[in-house]
Amino acid sequence: MSGKIGDNTGRASGLTKAASSAPTSAAGDPAVDRDESVGTRYINTTSGELFICTDATAGENVWTGQLGSTVQPAVWYGERGLVSQRGVDADFEYYSLATGSNATDFGDSTRARENADMCSNGTRALLGGGNY
Repeated sequence: MSGKIGDNTGRASGLTKAASSAPTSAAGDPAVDRDESVGTRYINTTSGELFICTDATAGENVWTGQLGSTVQPAVWYGERGLVSQRGVDADFEYYSLATGSNATDFGDSTRARENADMCSNGTRALLGGGNY
């Protein structure tokens, strides 16, 4: 093969897809609810990062950026809110957010602490920091 790839559109040229239109651009990352197709290009004009739509599920697009960023739908881990109660008992409790129920105790800390933070990945909870 010789010359420009664009001049060699035969089977052996390596050309697999015709050039597409220019990418969409805006001052921010692409939205997950954009009506796009896989392979659509998008440029964040603020950061300069180029994104490609890698999953075009309606309302839940996934965009992968050339700098390693990913724009994807938020992950929903369920309808429970976690609370670490301070005080003598140092209870761990959860609330059902769907029903607005009272707290349910599901464990105790080995020490009472104040000003701690808690987070969860849907499987495990982590309590960190705080004062004893």
